[in-house]
Amino acid sequence: MKNIILKTGFLFILLLSFPGCEKDWLEVSPKGIINSESFYSTGIEADQAVTAVYGMLNYMQVWDFAILADLGSVASDDAEAGGATPQDVADWQNIDNFTFTPSITGAIPQPYGILYKMVFLANIALEKLPGIPAKDTTTTEAYINLRLAEVKFLRALGYFYLVQIFGEVPLADHVLGASEYNMPRSSLRSVFDLMERDLTEAIPILPLYWAEDIGRATRGAAQGLLAKILVFESSYAHYYPDDNYSLVFSGESRFKDLTEKWSEALAMAENVIHSGQYELVGIDGRKDYQSWRGETDGYRFIWTTAGDNSEESVFDIQAGYYGLGWLNARGSSMVFWTSARWVYSPNTGNPAETGMWGFNIPSVDLIEEFFQEERQPSDPLYGFDVPPDPRFNTTIHTDRVPGSNDSIQLGNSNIGSYWAQICYTYDGNWGNKTRTFQAKYECSYDEFLSFGASWQEAPFNNRLLRYADIVLLAAEAAIMAGDNAKALTYINMVRTRARMCGVEGNTVPADITGTVTIEQLQHERRLELAMEGHRFFDLVRWRLAEEKINGSYLDNQQVTVTFSSPKNDFFPIPEGEVNRSQGALLQYPGW
Repeated sequence: MKNIILKTGFLFILLLSFPGCEKDWLEVSPKGIINSESFYSTGIEADQAVTAVYGMLNYMQVWDFAILADLGSVASDDAEAGGATPQDVADWQNIDNFTFTPSITGAIPQPYGILYKMVFLANIALEKLPGIPAKDTTTTEAYINLRLAEVKFLRALGYFYLVQIFGEVPLADHVLGASEYNMPRSSLRSVFDLMERDLTEAIPILPLYWAEDIGRATRGAAQGLLAKILVFESSYAHYYPDDNYSLVFSGESRFKDLTEKWSEALAMAENVIHSGQYELVGIDGRKDYQSWRGETDGYRFIWTTAGDNSEESVFDIQAGYYGLGWLNARGSSMVFWTSARWVYSPNTGNPAETGMWGFNIPSVDLIEEFFQEERQPSDPLYGFDVPPDPRFNTTIHTDRVPGSNDSIQLGNSNIGSYWAQICYTYDGNWGNKTRTFQAKYECSYDEFLSFGASWQEAPFNNRLLRYADIVLLAAEAAIMAGDNAKALTYINMVRTRARMCGVEGNTVPADITGTVTIEQLQHERRLELAMEGHRFFDLVRWRLAEEKINGSYLDNQQVTVTFSSPKNDFFPIPEGEVNRSQGALLQYPGW
């Protein structure tokens, strides 16, 4: 899929800039000119149009840097901004402490623009592709319908992130005419209707898997995304019964007409679970998965490049190192942005910078959550020889907890690759006050740094939909639908895999017995999906963001956060978009 995007995506976008032919004094049909009217004529051009939509997943700093790291994690209680100093990259620090404004330049306007570009290109494909079989008899309607199903998945994906980030947003379900450019926000009901319709239509057409072109949308990806959308709709409807801040229905709820669909969400998630296409890697206790780290357990394996597109991956954004350099790269920037910034130099034994930037650092609060089940009230905070939950070392590097994994593979042209001890303690010149770095998004030196790769070329897929996420969505939907037996089954599947990735005889986390509570589910989602960009959006849909974030203390910045609902439930529309809308777009209260 990446190679297809590389070869054709930019060509297609370039073609969009050519106007259609207008009648002139010389009425001669242009020969050999490709424009937007003549382009959509063959199956190859259908592929190029669809590839252009997939290409929106490759924008560096939008998916990994902005959505997954900054908005999804740093804004939550899972992580702090980090960096070289508490002032490094002001936008990140301001997202962390909620002092940003609608004029912020990076993490908010970039996702808004690219997600709508994704919707725009999807709308073009949905409009133009159905006419291709009449022009190219070698291209069947079945082939076009498959491509349209992929596009519908991608349009729903784009709108899902727009809704999570911005709430009520303009709805463009077709290619807009000039008179439609200044659109107001639309109701969440109308956006959810479009997402649910797109996915419902796509599901029966998409294949269970692709033998080639790994990374395209599958039936499981569409079912998993629809299950997640149904859980979000149900959560908004359930937890915000008294909301009255809509910008579409003045004085009424932002979530007006959304309904609780827990049973439908459960059934859709179970379609993924029973498909036979996915598994919780390592649930059988196997610990000989091969990766650049050597032999690993299953949970560690899925967070290596060898774990890209594993049986746990429902939908990954594909990444690879191709040596293409700036702007042509098809890799991830997450590794550079978030890997450990300081190690002890093997030459001098003194602190040295790795070249990575050390943002998105796990919070002390997240560390405490990992110990929550095992601590007694009288225990010291870190009173264990090793972390009790095996997922800890795959999630957090820290010297706060004895026995944690605290070395990474680096190297340079003189020494080659080597393992270096991470250093944490802040002394004003290096380290950070949380004494943590994230441990999930890492590559080896040999995989890309040894070739002189730049910061956006890491060969590490971004996992947008992971099987464990879908299983926990099924558990949550079962709790809310009153099916405790299924809730127990699904939450314990995730806990069993975690337990089986520990040392021989490990008993943590133990299976839950009796009635599963929503609090247990929320705890499990936090541990299983920590640092993956879910936490802030989960807190908002559960109406827990103010409780968990307001008044929290940022160790690295040494400030207390002020989080106010409804203002901070959603991020503001970028100021430039509001200004250009000629009064059509309004901000939520407080902005």
